[in-house]
Amino acid sequence: MLNIFTFVTNKPDFIELQLNSFRKHLKEEFTFTVFNNAAMGNPSFFPVITRECNRLGLRNIDIQYDRDLIDRCESRGSNPILRGNAQYKDTGAACGYSVCWAWENIISKQTEKICLMHHDMFLIRDVVLTNYLKEHQLAFVPQSRPGVDVHMWEGFTLADVPNLPEPSKINWWCGRVNGTKVDVGGQTWHYLKEHPEVKWFGLAPEHTEDDPNVDFHPSRYEFITFNSERIVLHYRAASDWMQLGPEYHARKKAWLLRFL
Repeated sequence: MLNIFTFVTNKPDFIELQLNSFRKHLKEEFTFTVFNNAAMGNPSFFPVITRECNRLGLRNIDIQYDRDLIDRCESRGSNPILRGNAQYKDTGAACGYSVCWAWENIISKQTEKICLMHHDMFLIRDVVLTNYLKEHQLAFVPQSRPGVDVHMWEGFTLADVPNLPEPSKINWWCGRVNGTKVDVGGQTWHYLKEHPEVKWFGLAPEHTEDDPNVDFHPSRYEFITFNSERIVLHYRAASDWMQLGPEYHARKKAWLLRFL
């Protein structure tokens, strides 16, 4: 059994698309849980996400405000997570806090293998994802920064949680490590250093900055490859943090639907 978790702040229309990609291509039993991250990120989407999950029969968990967790995250060299109106300051804060809250309260306590996946990622090839955890406890896209070597990217991570040492100690926050600014997942460097015995499998992103054959630019999509096989399509920037606007995303979604 594989327990899949995603985090949704906007784009509720992607939930069913993602679910259908699992039903089509995931050749093993799975559960799919959606963390509703809109209350502090984009409140107008909060009830829409809840209704969509209910319609699809999916488990839906609301990300909660936790002052202690916020303080602990901010103590790791980051800017404030929330604005004065108790809304996320930016998409990085929204992503990092939600994963930290979900991991601490829900995911690290799982008794099955898990997959963290951005809500704009879709399976495009038949696969048994737990096969990549037969000889490894983790599978992820390794990232690094100057002075901060391998750490995990939360965008797509497989974990054999029951067989990880001290899984609750994995911290997905960004902030700073050794004085270096890191993205979401940067703090996982500490866990990997503390547990060198953990075996992990590296996944590779295949990024396209701009594709002349599509009608949305910059195209900015990527594939996640497993042993050089394209398994996952990452739409990228579904939160519109790049501020490319609704027409861009309408064109990109039309391409996505054709691709799927």
